[in-house]
Amino acid sequence: MLTATTIKFLQSLRLGKFRQKYNKFIAEGDKCCIEFLKAQKYNVDTIYAQEDWVELHNDILAAHQSNIVIVEDRQMKKISQLKTPTKVLLLCDILKNDHKHSLKEASTLYLDGIQNPGNLGTIIRTADWYGVSQIVCSRDSVDYFHPKVVQAAMGSHNNMDYYIADLNELNEVVNMKILGTALDGRPIDRSVKLDPCVLVIGNEGKGIRLENMQYIDQKILIEGADGKIAESLNAGIATAIVLDRIFG
Repeated sequence: MLTATTIKFLQSLRLGKFRQKYNKFIAEGDKCCIEFLKAQKYNVDTIYAQEDWVELHNDILAAHQSNIVIVEDRQMKKISQLKTPTKVLLLCDILKNDHKHSLKEASTLYLDGIQNPGNLGTIIRTADWYGVSQIVCSRDSVDYFHPKVVQAAMGSHNNMDYYIADLNELNEVVNMKILGTALDGRPIDRSVKLDPCVLVIGNEGKGIRLENMQYIDQKILIEGADGKIAESLNAGIATAIVLDRIFG
């Protein structure tokens, strides 16, 4: 049963302080929720879904029958964090990893102050596409479990290990070359194989912070046209181009 208290609780998870307090996050949307249910990487606490969606996905829900709460359309509108609510919403437990003990010697993305949820979601999805399964975020990056991040990643959280650390902390535990995007970097193409490595992507407006440049072993550059007006690329697009040239 969907009570007023439950509705208020689910609505509170729109804010990061409550996601941290309760160690919970929301996943919404047909494809996104199906990936979370199939992968079983994150514990699914409760499935809030409309009856026709449950009937349509009985095979996937077989192991989750005790966790299903049937909701009506008007109730879904109250708990949804989307402008256009879908027919299913998952309440999931946040999974926390310790980079000192769990990080593998495999290619890793380090995100230095990424602020836009859509950018982070796109980066997660793109990293998944190219087989990079580790992301480390600086402490001031947007919340990895922000609803817009989860929505934009389209289920790729389930193929990714996530950590929070400063770059100096990461530098202490990895034995890989650290690459960073910079305007004075070396143009990058597919001619040089650079994996496994740590690829550092900087903030949307400021790039990689100055104190982190000392840990960069090689600066890399995406060359643009001579007559371009744009000063820089969107962080999500820049990440996609670099991943394609390194791992494509």
